[in-house]
Amino acid sequence: MSEYRHFSQAGETLAHKLYCDCLYYLCLLNSQRMAQILHVKYKGVGERSIEEVAGLVGFKLPKQYQEPSDDTSKR
Repeated sequence: MSEYRHFSQAGETLAHKLYCDCLYYLCLLNSQRMAQILHVKYKGVGERSIEEVAGLVGFKLPKQYQEPSDDTSKR
């Protein structure tokens, strides 16, 4: 009789462990599916230039500095 109880308790413990593992796996699958949906929905179009990003948030970039060319030799 004691052997029956021992195996009965072991079976219940194993069944509970497998049930918990199934719940964790189901949660993982649901999370991965939701992450994939969000990725597709909010996927970016690539990297934008600095000027484009500044325009999106309402800023204007200062003009780029260019060194004056030495045109005195051409005169």
